[in-house]
Amino acid sequence: MFHWLTHADSTRVLWGQTVVYTAYSLAIISLMAWFAYKVVKPEGKLKITPKIFYTWVCCLVVLGVALHVITFSTIPWAKDELFGAKSEKTFSLGVGKAKNFGGAQDDTTPGWYIKDGSGWQPLEAATTDPKQPIQICQDKLVEFSVTSPDLTYGFGIIRANNSLVAQIQVVPGHSNELQWKFTKAGVYSVRSTEYSGPDQVKKLFAKDVIEVGDPSSAVCQNWGSGQ
Repeated sequence: MFHWLTHADSTRVLWGQTVVYTAYSLAIISLMAWFAYKVVKPEGKLKITPKIFYTWVCCLVVLGVALHVITFSTIPWAKDELFGAKSEKTFSLGVGKAKNFGGAQDDTTPGWYIKDGSGWQPLEAATTDPKQPIQICQDKLVEFSVTSPDLTYGFGIIRANNSLVAQIQVVPGHSNELQWKFTKAGVYSVRSTEYSGPDQVKKLFAKDVIEVGDPSSAVCQNWGSGQ
């Protein structure tokens, strides 16, 4: 019944919640207006009886609970978090000053890094590095483990149209995890979603560093082989 939502990305979920909860808010406002009318109504006008009033309140309560239940069951990532689904792959990322990731000790240029078998490497776009490690098969659950050795940053996954897919706060000295299942193939970028200085806005934007392949792509064909 909810296939169109359970296989949706965050844009469609947000749109659906906006419509539903706006309608519910209007229903709550109507209740307040109803109560205000009963208090100040002129004599001889239509009387709103307590029975009608409390029936409407009960309907709103039932509707509100139903909305939360339906919302939970249709958010694609809710079940993965609730039941502790295991990620198929984990990508270890770092964000911060270059000197904390193997750069020169006087290099305070901020940037994004990824950890592989040889240590921390700058996070490069697939067009720059054909061996780009962030290649993900569509509809597969993956985890991003992000660390920062200096400041508080944000880890945001950005679509080609600059809209936000998902994000977490990256707190220094902690491992900050984000589990995600990409439901649409394409190329995504990474941006810090926390303000950390005017000169770092562009430097903390890594363009086209995540490639999500559809089921027929080479990415998915090699998914289980560890390549």
